[in-house]
Amino acid sequence: MSPKDQQRAPAETRPGEVAAHRCARRSPAGLVGRERELRLLLEATLDPPALILVEGEAGVGKSALVRAMIAAPPIRGRRVLVGHCHRLREPFVLGPVVEALCGLTARPSLGPLGPVVGALHQILPELAGVLPAQPAPLRDPRAERHRIFRALRELFAALGPTACVLEDVHWADESTLELLGFLASDPPEGLSLLVTYRDEHLSPVPSLLAATAGLRIGARKACVRVLPLSVDEVARMSCGLLETETVSNELARHLHGQTAGLPFALEEVVRLHRGQLERVDGWRTVAELEHMRVPPAVQQTLRERMECLSADAWLVTRTVAVLAAPVGQELIGKVAGLRSTRTIKALSAALSAAVLEERPDGRFGFLHALAGQAVYDELSGPERRWLHRRAAEALGSGQEPRPLAQLAHHFGEADCPAQAARYCEAAADAATAVGDDRSAARLLEQALRSRGLSHPARVRLAVKLGAAALYSADPGRAITSLEDVRDAERVPVPVRGELRYRIARLRYQIGDVGAWRAEMERAVGELSSRPNLAACAMITLAWPVVGQGDVADDLAWLGRAEEAAARADDPAVRVAVAGQRAAILVCLGGREGWRAAERLPRRGRSPEESLELLSAYQSLAATATGLGSFGRAEDFLRAVAVLVDELPYVSWSPWLKSARAALDWRTGRWTGLEERLRAMAEHGTGGPALAVSNEMILAALVLSRSRIQEAEQRFTAIRDRAEARGWMGAGIAAASGLARILLARGDAHGAAEAAARGLAVLERKGIWVWGRELVPVAVQALVARGDLAAGIALTERFTSAVEGCDAPAARAAGRFCRAVVAEAEGLHAAAARGFAEAAAISSDLPAPYEAAAARAGQARCLLAAGDEDGAELLLGALTAYDELGAVWDGAQVRAELKKHDIPLPSQWRGGRRAYGNELSPREAEVAQLAGMGRKNREIAETLFISPRTVETHVASALRKLGADSRDAFADSLPAPGVGVA
Repeated sequence: MSPKDQQRAPAETRPGEVAAHRCARRSPAGLVGRERELRLLLEATLDPPALILVEGEAGVGKSALVRAMIAAPPIRGRRVLVGHCHRLREPFVLGPVVEALCGLTARPSLGPLGPVVGALHQILPELAGVLPAQPAPLRDPRAERHRIFRALRELFAALGPTACVLEDVHWADESTLELLGFLASDPPEGLSLLVTYRDEHLSPVPSLLAATAGLRIGARKACVRVLPLSVDEVARMSCGLLETETVSNELARHLHGQTAGLPFALEEVVRLHRGQLERVDGWRTVAELEHMRVPPAVQQTLRERMECLSADAWLVTRTVAVLAAPVGQELIGKVAGLRSTRTIKALSAALSAAVLEERPDGRFGFLHALAGQAVYDELSGPERRWLHRRAAEALGSGQEPRPLAQLAHHFGEADCPAQAARYCEAAADAATAVGDDRSAARLLEQALRSRGLSHPARVRLAVKLGAAALYSADPGRAITSLEDVRDAERVPVPVRGELRYRIARLRYQIGDVGAWRAEMERAVGELSSRPNLAACAMITLAWPVVGQGDVADDLAWLGRAEEAAARADDPAVRVAVAGQRAAILVCLGGREGWRAAERLPRRGRSPEESLELLSAYQSLAATATGLGSFGRAEDFLRAVAVLVDELPYVSWSPWLKSARAALDWRTGRWTGLEERLRAMAEHGTGGPALAVSNEMILAALVLSRSRIQEAEQRFTAIRDRAEARGWMGAGIAAASGLARILLARGDAHGAAEAAARGLAVLERKGIWVWGRELVPVAVQALVARGDLAAGIALTERFTSAVEGCDAPAARAAGRFCRAVVAEAEGLHAAAARGFAEAAAISSDLPAPYEAAAARAGQARCLLAAGDEDGAELLLGALTAYDELGAVWDGAQVRAELKKHDIPLPSQWRGGRRAYGNELSPREAEVAQLAGMGRKNREIAETLFISPRTVETHVASALRKLGADSRDAFADSLPAPGVGVA
């Protein structure tokens, strides 16, 4: 793809319906090797609402692919808008979206517009003639931005069938990423939103993926990865460029090696060296792109193109490279120090040499980002600093508002640290004002690295950074900078306390639990004169799940937090303490916690109060889910959703997805759950604590699916991490999972020892409602190893502790434990009643997985007592497990049925008929597990049969299916637990 092809040409649609910036001319070689990708783009764009992600490295042909899609006949009847993101950006709301919409005519044909669309006057004055009246401004900039989001969604809906292309979203501002998430949650029916981005920009890409992960059900999402060309595709493209039918394999391999298969680099090389392709052996191999190194082919091309340029044209070209974004003639001349006539002449020469291009709006830029980077890399250090200094001076003397982030960048590159720090701070303040904490943190970190800062300036910047970094892309990166300032001798005690508080929060955010608590406790001592921050620090220390002492210590911190909040002058602090107090009391199983939660407002009187309520309802939803109060958890999640909608600048999507996954796991809504959990792990958003919570659910789920080895590895890793970092809840749950696995293997001693590690935490904290999963398996392990007295003692301690608590899951677990003890004592009738009570409580929650386990226990005891009703109950438990897809648990029930010689109904086993060429139910079971990659030993362990029997069933299934290998089972059979037993 040549630089000329990078010119942004207008799409072939009706006049006035294309964005101001053109995409580019088509390559003379055609679109090589992109047939499948083009088909995917067309299918998705023609099926709105749709979100299409096009990713690939610089120069790989993303823009060419999009241009080909826009030019395709099916698209020509649609409105097409194109906007671009630029590497140097200001904290300006929605820059690329505004650029795209500026491509509309002054009076485009629109559907009816609601009053909220009038909010777009401030960002789209070009459409003033068609917009409704401008509403009164809102005092809070974040609320104003939310109104603009709503207005944009309504405007897109009024446009009708529209394809909106946003190019280079790896450079997008935070507002644009948030708008993408906002539109994805409820996209306009006619909108196809297509974004391109470079996948080598690793930092922004997770934010983009997270923002677009919440696509509304029913909307289409397509992810198209554009890869470099293969050797064969390089040969085909070279034939087109050279206007020949064939090229030698040797030349194709050589060109592929020189260009890394990048169409842009390939076209540059072939275009310039038509008659000299035999003499390219001395060229260097293409290396990594952009921030690492520009491909040598591009560097060489630009050097040779610029050889004919005059000194003024050279200077103008380098000036544009330093400015790093399309700019106007006046600014170019000002930075270069040239008069208007010389600037025009120099620009004309650069345009004639195809080094620069002129955009439709009169600005000038490079044909491709690689070209600009190549020119910039050629600058010497003194020349680079000189041009950056002139760029800063020119931009600083221009019209308001000044481009603060660009000024900071240019002063920094000009080696003017004082000015760079000043503008970094100003740009950070502007970013904070629009809720862009990530940009603010990045700018403040940059400012703190400046040389020669005064001590007061460093303290001021550190305090701002501490507040912004918590919600930044990398919270841990700011810790070292903050610690350096904290440890300075002249920091006032209250300020040092604030810095300690911020550092402690950041350490907790990244999972450094061992260090954060001591830091937070020291912060409390230094914040005695600042009750607002002291209250926030104390309520954090009051959380039982992070406290190292017993529950009395946690309650003492809670009392101190309430006292400090009473002295605070910030209403948001009082809301924060009240909300977290309710969640803490709920976490302890106390009824007062639920009453306190009922007294919380559903909306705040300010954005700050709403943010604290959001955090409170998040904590309440998580604790309610853990205690088995699922109806309340759903209610709290609804409250969170409302608040998130009111606070669009807050990125709460990872937590909401995790909370929903936890609730779905508990309530038996397992369809698609594993895929969701793996997707969340792949995107890696939400922080370590959220990641370990998702990992715990996934470990439990894969265990139920009978992937025992994988589950054991996951539980072990979670336990080790949890013990190292003080994550008590995760450590208890991991101990429970490992004990279950060991107990199923018949290793009662190992199971009891695994459970004991989690029980030690319960003993130390004294919060027994947390033992709802661990205590039952611990009691079973103690009984199985012959220590009935210890099992009875643990049961009594647990049941007496949870009986008066409002924690239904723990109460059901208590009944289950009593039944296990009664069964061990041979009191089968009493044990059956205990299991029945546990099943009833679990069914009411509903918790079908736990209910099925209790029913299986009840059935086992009834059968032991000679009650034939046990058979029906056991079959009911098997039905429940099969509906969930819990293969591992279902296999244990089948073993119990076999033990009692209870036949399965025909839909499971089909009586005792001969199956001929059909798979028997047992063969199907074995084949399903084999198709999932299980080895014979693992299948035997899962189904409680011998490895020899597994071998026989595998051989029979292969014969009946006419398959050559076990891999065929994966495509030939339904998933485990779906209609096959």
